[in-house]
Amino acid sequence: MRDELVFQSELVKDARILGGYGIKLNNKFKVGIPDLLLKVPGIPSALVECKRIKQWPKKTNSPITLDLTPIQERSLREYALAGGLSLIAIDLPNQPGMRNMVVLRVSHTPITLPLKLSPHALGLLQLQRPVAQTWDLATIMSLAKEVSSTTPESHDLIS
Repeated sequence: MRDELVFQSELVKDARILGGYGIKLNNKFKVGIPDLLLKVPGIPSALVECKRIKQWPKKTNSPITLDLTPIQERSLREYALAGGLSLIAIDLPNQPGMRNMVVLRVSHTPITLPLKLSPHALGLLQLQRPVAQTWDLATIMSLAKEVSSTTPESHDLIS
């Protein structure tokens, strides 16, 4: 099974392929900060928390639980409040020859932890690409900027 570090490395590499910048935010003194800072030309920079789930639920009433730390939630929310793009990128199990990802935009509204989300919530960007291709982060980040964010009014958050 792929791990989160491989997923993070792919996103950083894909940002650089597009002429952008990506870096893994790693701080041994402050555990739990979001994983990546990504910037692609023409799109605001994004603070990204990467998650890996084993299976995407098929039923609407089966929530996905994302274990964000309080520091991650606060960092993403404060970055959004300052005008930045805050995202949660979820790496999904693959079909043979394909890669799957779901992207969720985080707003300045506090999130109840752990985050429980309906798999069919509005505003989730569900993406798929062949393994040999890169993620088109410019399009993904541009779309994420336009979609609703994680507020109870715009998502099926489950408390």
